[in-house]
Amino acid sequence: LIRVCKTADFYQFENASSDITVLSSCPTAFSMPENLFSEYFNRSELLFEANDAKDIYKQMKRFFEKALLSGHFHECVPLPSDEDLFDEKIYPEFLSTPYSPQEFAEHTKNIINLLDNTKYRFYPLPEPGFLDVQLIISEKSVAVSRLKAPFFTIFLEHPLLCRAFVEYADSVKKQYTLDKVTLKRKLEGYC
Repeated sequence: LIRVCKTADFYQFENASSDITVLSSCPTAFSMPENLFSEYFNRSELLFEANDAKDIYKQMKRFFEKALLSGHFHECVPLPSDEDLFDEKIYPEFLSTPYSPQEFAEHTKNIINLLDNTKYRFYPLPEPGFLDVQLIISEKSVAVSRLKAPFFTIFLEHPLLCRAFVEYADSVKKQYTLDKVTLKRKLEGYC
């Protein structure tokens, strides 16, 4: 029923012709611009146990681009309070260095740009559904990744389990859907 991997292996994730929903407790690398990831990589100690962080990032971006070609990509992420952001309590996934307000603004600008793609959707959550966990959900696969050491990912492929996760994701998206104008205004408050 399940497979466990040390890190997320996006080649194992079955997403052919299916929408993808990501529910995360922190901003995701999927929507992070490459230059921002490179800055983090050059100045921070990466916490995940992988030989080459840049390859993991590129794998995530290829997965993201493939997902946009085959269906819709829904990203459900909590937006930080000003207090948490300015106290540097917000961390990108898998990274040990917190966002500065300027870095979070850069990531947010990229999310705003992604909203122009009709296949990308962003849902601002008031708080994380799960701490230090990311769910990647499709009709055929679910990946549950721990975002802090020790890192691991559990892949689920049983149809009934996947359906339950899809229904949960759909209920979250329904609850936190904003029209594009309101969403852009909300996100621009971080820029």
